[in-house]
Amino acid sequence: MLSKNGLKFKDQIKILNSKSSLWAILASTVQAGSTAVVSMLVAYTLTPNDLGLFYTFLNILAIQVMFELGFSTCIIPFLSHECNNLDLDKRNRINDPDSGPILDLLNYAIKRYEKIALIAGLCIGCGGILFLKTSREFVSEGIIPWISLVIANSGMILANGHLSTLEGLNNVEWVVKVRLLGSLARSITLAIALFSGLGLHSLPLSIYAQAIVTLVSINRNWKSLFAAAKQKGQNNKKISRDIFGLQWKMALSFLSGYAIFNLYVPIIFKRLGPEVAGRFGLSWTITLGVVGVAYSWVAVNTSKFGILISQNDYHQLNRLWWSATKLSFLTLGFLYLGFLGAIIFLPSFKMNAEKLLPTSELLVMLVVGIIQLTSLTQAAYLRSHKKEPFLIQNIVGAVLVVSVCTTLEKDYGLKGIIYGMLLVFGFGLPINTAIFYTCRKNWQTTERG
Repeated sequence: MLSKNGLKFKDQIKILNSKSSLWAILASTVQAGSTAVVSMLVAYTLTPNDLGLFYTFLNILAIQVMFELGFSTCIIPFLSHECNNLDLDKRNRINDPDSGPILDLLNYAIKRYEKIALIAGLCIGCGGILFLKTSREFVSEGIIPWISLVIANSGMILANGHLSTLEGLNNVEWVVKVRLLGSLARSITLAIALFSGLGLHSLPLSIYAQAIVTLVSINRNWKSLFAAAKQKGQNNKKISRDIFGLQWKMALSFLSGYAIFNLYVPIIFKRLGPEVAGRFGLSWTITLGVVGVAYSWVAVNTSKFGILISQNDYHQLNRLWWSATKLSFLTLGFLYLGFLGAIIFLPSFKMNAEKLLPTSELLVMLVVGIIQLTSLTQAAYLRSHKKEPFLIQNIVGAVLVVSVCTTLEKDYGLKGIIYGMLLVFGFGLPINTAIFYTCRKNWQTTERG
């Protein structure tokens, strides 16, 4: 129980009181930590041109959200509402003959992901080749690694689709473990390939390793369930209509998120060349990785937020959210200090300072990370009420990011893009905060009334 006088640090740590929470924290920490280490290895082993291509590939690949459109987020609540009717034996075979609705949902979801993987692979693959050929500095050596990467990523789309359905069936701990295992396989393979001198080919090899580990784990543990879904699941048009009613809002938010987080590197690659794109991509990847670790304190407690809301226990909700938020910012501060301290020793690791942004621009990017963490914690709180109050702000923010950054780039180059990010994120922070406090007050007053 939370103290009426506030939570001490040791009590705040107790918010992680379930295995799934602990595994989620561990997975997020390992993933972000491996991202930081691998980022250093990438900067150390790749040439400036290849470094730019490396991060450009990743950010172009992220455009798969245009095909997925938030479907993985939408399918989870639909399955979770039906999972109480699912009776499985120890080998995950179905015992209950009345599991039709779940099998219909699983059948629909897997077929949908198969289509997404195929269409996204073809469109992103061809679009990426066209992008590379029409760029300021065309690098023909990047074509083959790009094609290989797209094929590997299609396998990961399918794997992540299966994981989302299992998460919806309340197998959260198992899913987190498999994601962690896949992330480790990817990082280890990437590190070995980089040190072996495979260059850009290291990236698709690492995705192949992640996809194989994930798909083998799924097939080994859940083959009977998914086979039953394909054999007995019926096509149900009502499922499609119901999911679309929720998905369109998620789709707009996810598309806006791509512009806000992933569009910078392709723009920089196109206008300023691969070397500049590599410096920005390396710095931005590390910043987002650090923010992701810090945000884990809030992310693992979102289900608890929902439970407290359903109980109208807003006093405990506010204390829990605030405790998790404080831990997030404390973690961010420590990680920032560690990151900045590591930069001082980069020459000792034979890393060129030019592989990262200059100090002034890097500090601006870290400030953007602080703003982003603030918005993430606020959004997690409000979305736990099963509402999306930031949809309009996300769309407007995406438009502003693209327009402001591209406009400032014409006159100020890379500095224009970075300070444009700060301008847009800084402009949105007080608006989002006002929405946060207004919605929290109104929703809780209404529920109590």
